Amino acid sequence: MDELERIALAAYLPVYGDDAVRVGDATCLRAPLAPDSPMLNRVIGLGVGGPADPGVVDEALAAMGETSFYVAVSPDADPALDGFTVIVEWLKQHAMRGSDRPVHETIAVFVDRALAVDYLARTVSARELAGRARVMAWDGADALGPISVSAWEDNFVATYKMQNYQLDKGVSCQ
Repeated sequence: MDELERIALAAYLPVYGDDAVRVGDATCLRAPLAPDSPMLNRVIGLGVGGPADPGVVDEALAAMGETSFYVAVSPDADPALDGFTVIVEWLKQHAMRGSDRPVHETIAVFVDRALAVDYLARTVSARELAGRARVMAWDGADALGPISVSAWEDNFVATYKMQNYQLDKGVSCQ
């Protein structure tokens, strides 16, 4: 775990108190008052001290119980790691009756390690990254299957430049 991750975890531990559970090298952060919020329920550090064997993964899953949660992958994770996944979830906007349970829409994106390295080295464009990533979607518990994503390079400063605005001397927006 790098220094920034250690600092962030140290800041979270007092907030979570007894709801922060250590499982091997990982820490399970549980928010019992918000069980449906993966932003507040997460597993940090899984696979950092060594490969996350199935027993440790099962223990982490059990510690998280019935919550919706994210598993954060550290850049320092096991070098055998195949790639990176980002999962984004939001509450579906629809009319609900009093007894309805909220429905979450979810998108999961997987990028293999080589593609991520090429993108970070700027040898692959955002458009190519989006085209080669594996993207899956869910509407609640219903899998929608693979979806395609469009992406493009956007020079925000050039596109939305304010009229007559000039940067201070020596300042660069790059």
